[in-house]
Parts: sequence; C-alpha cells; structure tokens
Amino acid sequence: MKKLRKNCQWAAFLLLTILFSSGCSHRAEELVFTSSSAAETGTEMSQEASSSAPLLVHVCGAVQSPGVYELCPGDRIFDAVEAAGGFSRDAAGHALNLAQPVEDGIQIRIPTQSEAAELLQAVSISSEPGKININTAGEEELTSLSGIGESRARDILAYRKEHGPFRSIEDIKQVPGIKNAVFEKIKDDITV
Repeated sequence: MKKLRKNCQWAAFLLLTILFSSGCSHRAEELVFTSSSAAETGTEMSQEASSSAPLLVHVCGAVQSPGVYELCPGDRIFDAVEAAGGFSRDAAGHALNLAQPVEDGIQIRIPTQSEAAELLQAVSISSEPGKININTAGEEELTSLSGIGESRARDILAYRKEHGPFRSIEDIKQVPGIKNAVFEKIKDDITV
C-alpha cells in the first residue's frame, strides 16, 4: 500500500500517456487549451500540479512503523496511520480525528492508551472554576481574555489542532504572537 501511495503521481502520468497514445490526444488538447490565453493556461496547470503534489507527513507514536510517509492530496489521518502499518497494540486511536485531512509537512502523533488517559486526567483535574481552559475553549471564550483578539484566538485553536492539548499554561507562549507580555495579562485567567 505504501508503494501504491508513493506512485500516485506516476499513475496519473501513465493514464495521460495512455490517453494520448490511444488517439485521445486531440480531446485532451481541447481540455487543456480552453483558456483564453497561454499565460492563464500555464497558471492553471501549475496550480493543478501543486494541488496534486505528494504530501509528506511524519507519523510517530503508537504505530507499527513510525516514519515519514508520502501521501496523496485528499488523504486523511487514517490513511497516514495505514501507511505506517496501522496502530500498535497499545494505541489510543480514539483520541484523534481519523477523518481529518492531512497537510504537507505535519507530524501525526498517535498516543498510547496510557498517554491519552494521563492527558484526559490532567485536563479534567487541573480545570479550575472561573478560569478559561485553553485546551477546550472556543474562539469566543479565548477572545474574552485580555490581549487575545479574534486572530490570536484562531492562532491558539490552530496550534492546539496541530500540536495537541497544552500541558501547562506556559505552553501557550509557543503560539506565534503570544510572548511574555501577553502571557502575564492572561496567566491568572487560564487553566489547562
């Protein structure tokens, strides 16, 4: 399956070669050159090429064969796990959204059952009444914090989505744009 994924572009090239060699080249040229100018066609073709470029993702944690894998555009996290040989025996696959589309260059960490349980326990134990939990808060809650606007709240949500939950309130300083000054304003109002 890994080899099949690595050859997704090659298969598309072969299909086009077969179409051209079977007398369909005239029809293919009509499809390619329907644009009003050659410059527009070139732009469209380069956009298509970039959208069909293979994706490289790092799959690690509780999988059979951790490593960097080449996937096709449109693949999902479950495809990345499958490319890495599937879940290991102690994987907590339920802790991830397996239907989430993958993006080029991301790391997908599959937690073990014990890691997922520890994280869940840490989140539920350390949540303090009256404070905003930065691991569960939505954009609206985050914008209620001093110094956090809509853009910064979206940055927090994106960071959390890519890297997983924060382990301590200090970890929020890893979000681009949140430095010591902003952290000092919000530290008494947040929890994990």
